[in-house]
Amino acid sequence: IESLEKEIEELRKSKIASAGDGIVDFTHANIPKEKIIERMREILQKALHNVMITAPTIEDLQDLYLYEARSSVNMKISCAINPGIDLHAELLEEFESLDNISLRAYEGEDRYLIVRDGEELLLAIKGSGENNHLVFTTKDPAHIKFLNAIAMESWLRGRKI
Repeated sequence: IESLEKEIEELRKSKIASAGDGIVDFTHANIPKEKIIERMREILQKALHNVMITAPTIEDLQDLYLYEARSSVNMKISCAINPGIDLHAELLEEFESLDNISLRAYEGEDRYLIVRDGEELLLAIKGSGENNHLVFTTKDPAHIKFLNAIAMESWLRGRKI
C-alpha cells in the first residue's frame, strides 16, 4: 500500500508540474495495447491510398482487421515474424495472399505505428511496463513530415520475406 501511495503522489506531482506549461510527462502513462490497436483500426478504415504500419509482431496485425480496409489501399507492413511459430507462419501466408499488402520482417518489437495517406500518424512507443506506452497522434503535415523518417526506418530496416 505504501509503494502505491508513493506512486500516486509521484503521479500527482508530475501531473501538476506538467499541467502549468502544457508539457505532459508520460513516464508513467497507462495506455494498454488494446486501446492503441483500436485507434489504429479507426485510422486504417479511413485510408484511401497508402498506409504504412509497424507492429511488434505479426500477431498484433490480426487485431487490425486488415481485410476490412479498402482493396485499393496499398499497405506496407513491418513486424517481427518467426516462421518457426505455427501461428506466425499461418498469418504470413494469409497476409501474403492479399495483393495490396507488402510485408517485411522487422525485429525491433518496439513500436506501433500507422501513417495514413501522409495525412494522419499514430506512434506508440513501448515503455518499460506492460501498459506503459508513449502514444500520440497527429494530422499536422509538419509533424508527419518529420516523423515519417521513423515510420520509414522500420520498413527500410526490415528484411524482405
